[in-house]
Amino acid sequence: MNKYLKKCLVTYIALTVILCSMAGIAYAVTATDADSYVTRSQFSTDMTYLQSVIGEQEAGLIGSINKYRSTDVKFVTFDTPTTQVTGTGFESGKFTGGNYYPRTKFSGSSGNMYPFGTNNISARTDGMYQMTYLHRLWNGNYYISNDILYRTTTDSSTGTDYYSTMRCAVPVENLPGWYIVLATWQQTPTTIEWLMSLVKLDATVPLPSDPEMVEIYNKELIIRLKKDLWQYVGDGTPRVTTTPISNNYNAGYYKDVSYLSSMQATYRNGLSYSSSNNLAQKCWIDPETSDFMYSVRYLRPSSYYYGDCVYALYGTSAYISRFMPVDNVEYMMGPLGYYAVYTHSSTNNAGVPDPRGPGRKIQGDALWDHEIVDGVNGIKYYHAVKKARKEAVNGIQPYVVTMHYSLPIVY
Repeated sequence: MNKYLKKCLVTYIALTVILCSMAGIAYAVTATDADSYVTRSQFSTDMTYLQSVIGEQEAGLIGSINKYRSTDVKFVTFDTPTTQVTGTGFESGKFTGGNYYPRTKFSGSSGNMYPFGTNNISARTDGMYQMTYLHRLWNGNYYISNDILYRTTTDSSTGTDYYSTMRCAVPVENLPGWYIVLATWQQTPTTIEWLMSLVKLDATVPLPSDPEMVEIYNKELIIRLKKDLWQYVGDGTPRVTTTPISNNYNAGYYKDVSYLSSMQATYRNGLSYSSSNNLAQKCWIDPETSDFMYSVRYLRPSSYYYGDCVYALYGTSAYISRFMPVDNVEYMMGPLGYYAVYTHSSTNNAGVPDPRGPGRKIQGDALWDHEIVDGVNGIKYYHAVKKARKEAVNGIQPYVVTMHYSLPIVY
């Protein structure tokens, strides 16, 4: 009996020691770390605040998603910015967006690239090489179109071809209201061939007089190609530095030529230049912003004084031909169509605005309203609209459809 009592007593003492130890530990934790814990009421208050903050963020996010859901279309192809396409010549490299042309950053060192995908015109007659393009409009929507290419005859040896172009604009920093309009129809591994025009797009800026047009011709025009929006055409394109380079580039230009308007440059194969003149060029990198800088002098402004002038610049010696926009969906506009051509007649009834002076309300320009608008993608757009009318205006017959013209300003 005594042995049994002793055994129980030992057991009770052991349990007592263990329980006291646990109580001491619990007490020590509570006393030491009390400031690290919150009461249930404080926890409830904090969680309520956290839920409200999360709710506000979710509401803003859902609002943004709904805002763009109706306009943004995701096109996923084999050729995306995250996929390196392997091939020969221009078929290799990375590419931005859903358009095949112009290709971003050539990796190859041979071959030319065209808006219609191939220079073999006859191979396109069966639709095998037809291209489809996606472009953003001034209002944030997108439009999808095939390329526009016209051939005067089916004879591949004698036919005259009219090539579609992709276009954009850049403001002249030291000439308010005026823009360099660029259209391209061919890309090489190192350069892009630009059809370049100097156009007054801002209708709120007064149209210069004829003597002032001469001053513009003699003025050094400065253009900034922002580093986030522009890049070198290819890996092999000659680079520029903060030290300016300069030359005199003899550039041919087309003056008042049908299908080669500043606003819709549809390049015509084999067409001779109207004339040419030396352009005094400079190119450098802004040391403060790292933007690409380009200046040009002796550029004829598209106007009633000089006519509608479209310059052809190509090769690395045409400095601006070394650069292209980083996104050909957001920052470049596709072809408007062969029959939207501006004919330079005194009673213009075409599908593009008058490039010789937007805002000069005479003749065909009287039908157009012009504006510079902010795009949802962070850049501005030149937008012109010609509304359908029942009555003739300045002798121009009524127009049965409303026409819109969109041009991204990559700046």
